Amino acid sequence: MSDVTILVSPAEPKKLRRVGTVSFAPEEFGADFLIVGEAGTVGVQRKAFPGDFMASVSDGRLHTVVLRITDLTFPMIVLEGRPQWTTDGELVATYGREFKRSTLWAMEWSLASRGIAVLWTETIDETFEFIGRLAEWWGKESHAGFMARPGPGRSNEFGTQTSEREWAMHVLQGFDGVGPSLAGRIFDAFGRIPLRWDVTDKELGAVHGLGPKRLASLTRTVSSKEDVDGGD
Repeated sequence: MSDVTILVSPAEPKKLRRVGTVSFAPEEFGADFLIVGEAGTVGVQRKAFPGDFMASVSDGRLHTVVLRITDLTFPMIVLEGRPQWTTDGELVATYGREFKRSTLWAMEWSLASRGIAVLWTETIDETFEFIGRLAEWWGKESHAGFMARPGPGRSNEFGTQTSEREWAMHVLQGFDGVGPSLAGRIFDAFGRIPLRWDVTDKELGAVHGLGPKRLASLTRTVSSKEDVDGGD
């Protein structure tokens, strides 16, 4: 976890100014919050929805935000509010101005196409928590946890049960370009991982933390055809 700094525009409400250090720096980048860390800078523009958001679209402020905030490492716009829509997709309480949900979607897609993430919070308190947790996340060394290869086996009330096929698929997915489907087809074609150890079972078993059960699973799934057939 690396250190991050949260800078908050002085134009933000008092509640939100407490989440970081008040500074005019965010406004220079079209943001209300800057989260500065080793990985770069996150810029967050907060728009109360629908009022401030729709007004900023009409008077051109949102366009200015888009031009400036894209210079940052991770630009985003947070829409704060609880929009209510009619059954026809019309926004309720727009004070006589028609605004459709499909129009909002198109705006979000346009922003996303420019690399600007659009996220939602419901209240100012939730926005406060959002910024704090975003800063914690940005300070982590890696942000690709959801891309990690899942572990083998199925968990239930009796613990984790791993079949030979599941274990083999887990190992095979460690190879570049091998996903779950391909891993399954490889195992089904050979009944094992078509590889072999270049060390003996005794040498492999000497590795700290590798117990008999795991060793047996490894030697069954990663072995030569001669090993599987028992040799000549």
